[in-house]
Amino acid sequence: YSFLPVHSLSLRVDIPIREVITISNTCPLKCLHGQCRYFLNSDKYFCQCFDGYSGMLCSIKNSCDCSSDSICIGVVQNRSICICPLGKFGPRCYLKSTVCISNPCLNSGECIVGDEKIAETDYYCLCPEGFMGLICEKIQTKIEFIFEKTIPIPESILIHFFYVSSAPRPPAQSHLADPTRTTLISKIKR
Repeated sequence: YSFLPVHSLSLRVDIPIREVITISNTCPLKCLHGQCRYFLNSDKYFCQCFDGYSGMLCSIKNSCDCSSDSICIGVVQNRSICICPLGKFGPRCYLKSTVCISNPCLNSGECIVGDEKIAETDYYCLCPEGFMGLICEKIQTKIEFIFEKTIPIPESILIHFFYVSSAPRPPAQSHLADPTRTTLISKIKR
């Protein structure tokens, strides 16, 4: 898929309804490194290539030159298509990102390298539960509900918050109409 950017992923999913039958005696194709098969819904044949081979007759040996800790998903126009592990990038995953070495994320957040082609920042922080913000620096708001023992505790709760104020709004929030409603649905932890 030469039209895809380096960091994109293309996936082929084969979901056969029933076992695909291999035809060996009547197949007009001479598959070099694969098996001749036919399409179930037509009279056409194709070569299903073994791993490491491609082409109409499975005659092209794929020589992936991705880094050893990456995944090679094929070769297009003599270029390997590589899926890089976290912290590595580049067309063949040989380049290392240094942005997460100092771990800028706070409160045990996990630093994940951003893709400079689509991201506004060099990294993202995956925050643990209870924290939020660009570098997990903010404590999430916590609301505790205590139910009487006679009330059955549901598995989840839907809450509507209404903000009503007679005070003038700051200029940055002047576009908001009074009252403002926020809806939250959350799973209840026991």
